[in-house]
Amino acid sequence: MSTGDHTNVKTVFYLVLLCMVFGVAVMSYRGLGRPNYVTSLSSGTDLVQVAINPQSIANVNTTASCRRPPKHFPTPVAFLHKLQPALEPSCDKLFDGQHSERQRVRNAQKHFQLPSDAEILKAYSKGNCSFVQNDFDNNFYVSPDEIDFPIAYEMLIYYQKNRFLQALNLLKFIYRPHNVYCIHIDKGSPQWWINGVKGFTSCLPNVFVAKKLVKIYYGSVSILDAHLSCLSELLTVTTPWKDIVKKLVELKGHNIVTKGFNASDPKSGYAYNWLMAKKVVPGSPPGKVGPLPNFPIYKSAESINSALSRDFVKYALTDSKSIALRKRLEYTQSAEEFFFDTLNMLKDAPGNFMKLKAAGLKLPRFSRRLWAHMLENGDCIDRNIRHNICIVSASDLPFIMKEMKTGLWFYNKYLIDYDHVVNDCIQLLLIQNNFKRYKQDCY
Repeated sequence: MSTGDHTNVKTVFYLVLLCMVFGVAVMSYRGLGRPNYVTSLSSGTDLVQVAINPQSIANVNTTASCRRPPKHFPTPVAFLHKLQPALEPSCDKLFDGQHSERQRVRNAQKHFQLPSDAEILKAYSKGNCSFVQNDFDNNFYVSPDEIDFPIAYEMLIYYQKNRFLQALNLLKFIYRPHNVYCIHIDKGSPQWWINGVKGFTSCLPNVFVAKKLVKIYYGSVSILDAHLSCLSELLTVTTPWKDIVKKLVELKGHNIVTKGFNASDPKSGYAYNWLMAKKVVPGSPPGKVGPLPNFPIYKSAESINSALSRDFVKYALTDSKSIALRKRLEYTQSAEEFFFDTLNMLKDAPGNFMKLKAAGLKLPRFSRRLWAHMLENGDCIDRNIRHNICIVSASDLPFIMKEMKTGLWFYNKYLIDYDHVVNDCIQLLLIQNNFKRYKQDCY
């Protein structure tokens, strides 16, 4: 992959890991045509040492971008389905937390059927590329900041009811034609679904399915291997993906990886016990758990949604400590929750946590989830809990709005077949914010 021109400005190269299974994008567009920075989206779009002159962004000429305004003005419509008149929500009322509107939408959704993945894949098929390209390329304003700083996204998806519909919605939230997107599909998914997703991605030159697909087993190291498959391919594409505008620039090349517990320390309790136990999960190869490496291993459930620099990605794929860590995590349940967090705590890792702390910088709020055992009054109003995590509904839009205002990018977990109104209202808000930015830049 081209590293770009380093003669005038040091640049940061970012990759975003996105777990598409349960994520919903809630990025605040804070004056930009997209989220302030992105990372990986995993079953949730990378950073390196950089110092960019803020003036190189602030003084960018907006003329070229303004020649191509967004085609669709902000209107309360869903991405892929038309809302029945009785179901169309008043998003303002929902964001305000009005009980009567929450109840009306909750009751209406009981009688609303989303289109199936088969229907969606037929519409977004290889034979209908003109529709796909028009749908993806004409409904947003792209700021000069974004065009100058392409980023790479890595996403994992798997087959289940309405999963392609949900992944498609999330992709449309974060899609820009100058970025690059790698999608890993669970190899265990039905072949018709895999072929359909591949057909869809063939319509977009900057979106591709990973060549090496891994069969995913819940909780096994196969999830980490799926991430690594996409990461290795993203290092070979020609798009000079970098960082994404202001907030990533402010981090000066440091990774956005949530710091967790030192699982190598017996005093950490559950994290240590988790690491030391052999978790018998489907897909694990025969053998025994090996000894701990000569460096601490950290665990953070949030670290699967991260922003990593290009140099860090190279480090994760090739460094001897990275390879040793992957081998040690062979039998560890949820290995992906250990891998990136641990590497980011190593002193020789590009853009590591210690360097960020020494520079006096703070991590942005990349991803958030509500744990069932930590809920407070007003949290997770409809109490739909899965894997001990709240699945948000339209009733939680006031909470999501509050989190957006604090700079949150993604919320995990969300299921479109449980409550698609969350997606509709957030989309409306982001479209409106994007259009406001267009008017600021171009009028």
